[in-house]
Amino acid sequence: MHPKNRVSNSGQSIPSPPAPESPLRSPKYHHGRKSGRFNPFQPGRTLAHRLSRLLLYVLLRRQRIFLFAPLIYISGMLLYMGAASVDVSPVVRHRHSPGSVYRSPQVYEKLKVYMKADNSSADAISTVWKNSYRGGQWRPCVKKSSEGMELFPLLCPKLFLITFLFLLTTIDLPESNGYIYVEANGGLNQQRTSICNAVAVAGYLNATLLIPNFHFHSIWRDPSKFKDIYDEEYFISTLKNDVQVVDRIPNYIMERFDYNLTNVFNFKIKAWSSIRYYKEVVLPKLLEEKLIRISPFANRLSFDAPPAVQRLRCLANYEALRFASPILSLGETLVARMKERSANSGGKYLSVHLRFEEVSIVSIENVDMVAFSCCVFDGGKLEIEDMQRARERGWKGKFTKPGRVIRPGAIRINGKCPLTPLEVGLMLRGMGFDNKTYIFLASGKIYNSEKTMAPLLEMFPNLQTKEMLASVEELAPYKGFSSRMAAIDYTVCLHSEVFVTTQGGNFPHFLMGHRRYLYGGHSKTIRPDKRRLALLFDNPNIGWRTFKRQMLNMRSHSDTKGVELKRPNDSIYTFPCPDCMCRTNRSVKARSSSATGQNVYNVQRTKTENFAIGGMTPAWTGPDRTGECSSDFAVAESNKLLTTPWFYDSFATAMGIVGNLTPQQRQSFDSQGFIVIESFASPEEIEALRKRMDELVQDFDPTETASIFSTKNQLKLTNEYFYESAEKISFFFEEKAFDDSGNLKQSKELSINKVGHALHEIDPVFKEFSCSEKVSSLLFSLGYKRPVVIQSMYIFKQPGIGGEVTPHQDNSFLYTEPKTCTGLWLALEDATVVNGCLWAIPESHKNGLVRRFIRGEDGVYFDNPSPSYDQKDFVPIEVKAGSLVVIHGDLIHQSFENQSSNSRHAYSLHVVDTEGCKWAEDNWMQRKVKPEPLYAS
Repeated sequence: MHPKNRVSNSGQSIPSPPAPESPLRSPKYHHGRKSGRFNPFQPGRTLAHRLSRLLLYVLLRRQRIFLFAPLIYISGMLLYMGAASVDVSPVVRHRHSPGSVYRSPQVYEKLKVYMKADNSSADAISTVWKNSYRGGQWRPCVKKSSEGMELFPLLCPKLFLITFLFLLTTIDLPESNGYIYVEANGGLNQQRTSICNAVAVAGYLNATLLIPNFHFHSIWRDPSKFKDIYDEEYFISTLKNDVQVVDRIPNYIMERFDYNLTNVFNFKIKAWSSIRYYKEVVLPKLLEEKLIRISPFANRLSFDAPPAVQRLRCLANYEALRFASPILSLGETLVARMKERSANSGGKYLSVHLRFEEVSIVSIENVDMVAFSCCVFDGGKLEIEDMQRARERGWKGKFTKPGRVIRPGAIRINGKCPLTPLEVGLMLRGMGFDNKTYIFLASGKIYNSEKTMAPLLEMFPNLQTKEMLASVEELAPYKGFSSRMAAIDYTVCLHSEVFVTTQGGNFPHFLMGHRRYLYGGHSKTIRPDKRRLALLFDNPNIGWRTFKRQMLNMRSHSDTKGVELKRPNDSIYTFPCPDCMCRTNRSVKARSSSATGQNVYNVQRTKTENFAIGGMTPAWTGPDRTGECSSDFAVAESNKLLTTPWFYDSFATAMGIVGNLTPQQRQSFDSQGFIVIESFASPEEIEALRKRMDELVQDFDPTETASIFSTKNQLKLTNEYFYESAEKISFFFEEKAFDDSGNLKQSKELSINKVGHALHEIDPVFKEFSCSEKVSSLLFSLGYKRPVVIQSMYIFKQPGIGGEVTPHQDNSFLYTEPKTCTGLWLALEDATVVNGCLWAIPESHKNGLVRRFIRGEDGVYFDNPSPSYDQKDFVPIEVKAGSLVVIHGDLIHQSFENQSSNSRHAYSLHVVDTEGCKWAEDNWMQRKVKPEPLYAS
């Protein structure tokens, strides 16, 4: 092999031709050597030609150059992007984040043509509310004390009986414990909250309430007093038998404070304080000072309170608070004018609460909503300057704190931006409301109204405001008074067929509650999903059919959610059912769904602590008595009558108390150990319970737990999930619901054995039935003095796999000393021998308790083996849906597997007495919080 020469000036290695001689050759002798081989620098070529030939030559002869190809490519791209200059930075195009650009006008321009051409819309104003609540309609049932004694028939049965015996027709309020003065701050409806809460607190503490003073706010700037907005005389008169209300403090008390209310001791109460706080902290000071001041008072009482407190809230909000005659008269006049103009639609009109108010100091109720939202509405530089000035003027420094970052796009996508007039119009047209629909717009002066209102007026030319409906002279007395103007809007919106809320706040929340109170429990309110709307309005390419389908679904959802029951942390002013309302198919008022705290007639009080609750203390219970339900003489006489069967039966019938046992039924229960009460629950109640359970099951995620309920092997239940179910809503599967791999054989709806054990406390629908008068009356006729629902279960008995429940006694699981457990088993479907009805051994309760289910350190177990029973001794208890089986705690009963194709749903309650009884410390159920009794006699 021949050596290779090196070309020093090029750095390239070129093969040498074979030499005839072999002397040593040096590179310096090779520079001028000619060769007949390829030479890129041959003469006669252009420079470009020679350069390209050179490049090709290098690539072919030295392939290692490809290692530098990526570097060469990147360098070339940088040069290209930098316009052949390394000193120029690359150009990066900025993309707007979702929601940061107001694209609704683009959407409107695209959809406008299709919207006008759409003739498929039906008469939406007449067909918008299609769904009625399956549990039955509701009716107002806030009773005033002067309307009769049905206020407290079961809160204190003996007191009610004594009242009946003595034929009292009025209730005199006891001597007041002192005066309470509150300052209500905020706008119209925030003040309304303060008023109603003040009534409730005053009634609970047996105090006299001074007409609340409206705090003059630097933002609302409304100097109106109580009597300027509300009918003061009507307010005092309506509450006279429940809460003492006065318009001035007596001079002998004011003299102590130099006739200046600012000298009165002021309680600084934390927001959402419990009623117990008022009893333990405020009441002693009230008894000492005889006059206390609470300022500010907005939101100073928690939403959850005992039934008597909730009743007073309902009474104040829905019955006692009536707008002053001038405001009410003008409001009703505007309602009549709206109905007259919408005569072609049967006098039905739509009302919209629009929060797109002008940047100013004075607006309808919540000022500068546009500025406060920190959203962008495509108003350019002028809009930015207006918003910055308004924020600084209304909330100095709040939005300019160091480190605070405002992201308008995120705010819009999260549904926090107020809907613009254009967006409201698009939404309503998509929901099927045509351009002939009459709309009442409740709002202050709209921001940049000439521009922003034009699209809405184009879509709905029949839009009206109070300024359009009323003459200048009619509105003149209310100009400059934001709360009075808001009261007019409130009245017109209250009586509309459809109410549309576009942003949160007290105004729509109070209106929804008030409309539920007036319209059978249905709010008749459209509450749009603003997060979904933000995404739809952010898509300029959306089509009309797609948009309309989304809007109709949103409208339907509002219809479905029209009737909602109050949950523990909900406001009673938005959700009056069932605290302020009763079902139309019920003959007596339902107990509160949010009942917490002590029963009002179960509080032992000393002479210095005595106070009436809700103004319901009878005349004979004065400040010198203990405050118990009755005097010794009256109790003795009532006990004699209660033990007289004819009187008790007549009394219960006369008073319309449902659920009471007749003497014959009581005798049968004592003899057999069980009785069947047919038609205990109405079809509407059954439907409500089943529908609610369907909703709970749909929301349940079966992957969270696979606890299997079995009475054959209770050791499977010795886990924390089972123990914690005492105070939760827990789900348990059938044993045969899973295959060998641990997967459900069928859907979760057909695999669950039961749901328990605190349905009666947590869920409003089940709580309403469990704490109803009919249940309390039944227990009262069984002799319970202070009954507590200790557990509840919804039992499915699934078709084909519904498990067997072996012979047992309820006292085994829920043991008290002495034994007091009674089971209430409500059939939600017909129960037959085919689908697994109950079976029982009559009179077996007379043989006592055979064994107990005990919770030990190592889990739960039975203290004795199960006895052997002869199946011939059992009798089937076949019942129709709605029937209630009352079961003695010592009765031996069971049920077999459901081998049919039909389910057998049932709702079961277990009740124990807490009067003179002790809950066993080794029961499987050990609660952290003691349950509240249904009543205390």
